[in-house]
Amino acid sequence: MTEVVALALTKKSPLSEESFLEYFTTRGFENIDENEGLFVSNSGESFKGVFYQEAGYILLESTDESDDGLLPDEIFDFVMSISDDNALISIGDDEGYGVEIHTEMNLSKFQKDFRKAQESEEE
Repeated sequence: MTEVVALALTKKSPLSEESFLEYFTTRGFENIDENEGLFVSNSGESFKGVFYQEAGYILLESTDESDDGLLPDEIFDFVMSISDDNALISIGDDEGYGVEIHTEMNLSKFQKDFRKAQESEEE
């Protein structure tokens, strides 16, 4: 089971494939397989990330096939940095035969809820 995050951006989104790649490159990830969208960090963390520019769709998937199969923290840092209030985010688990969606909502609501949850953990 691996964690999956999908983002459906609006046509007004300022995000581009170049800025997507730059975001992760500047955080220590190298895109070692452009066809598969495989990113690997200096510390060995990895994920698949594909930006479908024409469709305005980003698919991020963990490559960690352990029991938790979680995405690196940098993925959620990236999601929190996106300024496209009307984009949609879906988060789920790839069960091997399909993706079970756990969360699907407007990106701005997700960002607000995520910040609130982080603040609660810090208290």
